Amino acid sequence: MSLIKALNEDTISQISAGEVVERPSHLIKELVENSLDAGATEIEIDFDQGGRFVRVKDNGTGIAPNQMSLALARHTTSKIQKIDDIWKLNTYGFRGEALASIASVSDLTLISGQKGEDSYKLRQVFGKEEESVSIGESKGTKVIIRSLFENTPARFKFLKSEGTENSSIKTTLKALALSQEKISFRVLQKSKLLYYWPAQKNLLQRTAQVLGKKDLYFTEETKGAYKIQAVIAPPHHTLKNRKSSWFFVSDRWIESRVLQAGLMSAYRGLLMHGEYPLAVIKITGPNDEIDVNVHPTKSQVRFKDSSFIFKLVESPIRRLLETAPWTKKIISASSLKKEENLNFSNYEFKKTNWPNKKQEYSTKTLSQLAWDKESKNLEPKEESFKSIDYKIKSEQDQKISWAHLQILAQAHLTYIVCQSDHSLIFIDQHASHERIIYERMFQSWKKGNVEVQNQLVPFVLDLEEGQTSALLELNDDLKKLGVQLESLSPYSLTINSYPPIIKEKALQEGLLFLAKRRLETGDRFSFERVVSDLCATLACHSAIRAGKSLNLEQMRELLKQMDEYPLSSFCPHGRPVFVEYPISRLEKDFGRIV
Repeated sequence: MSLIKALNEDTISQISAGEVVERPSHLIKELVENSLDAGATEIEIDFDQGGRFVRVKDNGTGIAPNQMSLALARHTTSKIQKIDDIWKLNTYGFRGEALASIASVSDLTLISGQKGEDSYKLRQVFGKEEESVSIGESKGTKVIIRSLFENTPARFKFLKSEGTENSSIKTTLKALALSQEKISFRVLQKSKLLYYWPAQKNLLQRTAQVLGKKDLYFTEETKGAYKIQAVIAPPHHTLKNRKSSWFFVSDRWIESRVLQAGLMSAYRGLLMHGEYPLAVIKITGPNDEIDVNVHPTKSQVRFKDSSFIFKLVESPIRRLLETAPWTKKIISASSLKKEENLNFSNYEFKKTNWPNKKQEYSTKTLSQLAWDKESKNLEPKEESFKSIDYKIKSEQDQKISWAHLQILAQAHLTYIVCQSDHSLIFIDQHASHERIIYERMFQSWKKGNVEVQNQLVPFVLDLEEGQTSALLELNDDLKKLGVQLESLSPYSLTINSYPPIIKEKALQEGLLFLAKRRLETGDRFSFERVVSDLCATLACHSAIRAGKSLNLEQMRELLKQMDEYPLSSFCPHGRPVFVEYPISRLEKDFGRIV
């Protein structure tokens, strides 16, 4: 074994720089956070060469001349005095490593002055300090970085392309602006204005400003000593990666599996696989219950009670989503006169069903429809599944309703064509009915009031090894869903009862899904989440199929039942139920407007 030796200061500084300044965007983050800690209300950032040149200027309190050299020394800080202060932090920086680390791998110039005093300039070239000089009166601090990593070729070669580093810098600056809505930011690239984000009154305004989005919704909640603020986009505005979800704890931009899981759980049943919501979430809480000293770049935190934090995120966002605010402007009450539609008998129109009130139609409600996939009979079967009273607690009860839309036709035996005052709206009959069935089953399971239909001749479910016992272990929970099982053999079960809304084939597939999920995850999953997935599977196989003709009354009944459930604009698997085409788009396509 080699002899143990103490590292020299240059090596120590460069190791520290590698931890704190992994790439140029981290450098900018550290400098901007120093400006925020100095009480700055206006911050200007200029960058070039993928961040190898950076200038950060602020109007903060500045640094006294006799402390400038100390500011560039290692482990010097005004943020803490003793170890206990680490657990009571109300500032971004506290280790005293950032400026010293940056100075060791760059040509750094520090210019700073306090109100009414002369400013001084101090330069360090790769850690070698020059004498400070007075440059006249000004308030605030300016840090200029040149030739980043020029003295560390090994680290320099690991920088990404200039375009990639620039993109990372822009993302970091957006995060910093989102974290501090009351601060003005000017961002320049190669001395040309890239972004200007003046101070805003609240998080909603700042999010719209920085992310350039219009359809955004805000919620906040206080639980004990914790507070959450959240701005979210509707479920149909998604991305294919997690980069659209921004998390802040004590105004620090962080990555967190707990917060991500809480957000995704809030959007359950509203996103397709591989989709992620656009959201900005800010949490504040007791400093002694949030550990920010987990990572050198302070990009991660540790919570004392992760389960509490999960619910803190999930609950208010889910409640907001369940009001479906994005539907208000789409399905607002139409003032159009409800006239009868034309009836075309031409063979060319056979794929479009044009409803006519003079035809003889059954008036049975759509909730009684339970067609078999192979059946050609359009007469609905009887169905006694109990409807759940799940009203929307908002103005939608009086002013906003899917049922207010004027039904024009059924296109391709799949889509209900409607219109409002300002749009044509196409509703997927299968997806909408799927959501209705799902909500009724899931809400009934939660309330324990599912109506059960006993089978005179129970049907047999054949299973593989282990699946029978896996389902029997869940028998009590399945009874709440109206499904009663009984063991017939190690490889089969009998189904003695189930809700009449569920088709036999759908129930078989749903139980097989549940058995496989049980064997895969054991006891480490939430049964409620699995029941939700099971209900979604059952609803998919039990809902009206594409290709089924609906008469006018059946289409009206479907829209009425959509009004019972606020999330009826998405099927349980996250697929959109409707597509909107504004009249303005038609007028533009026809050349009526430019």
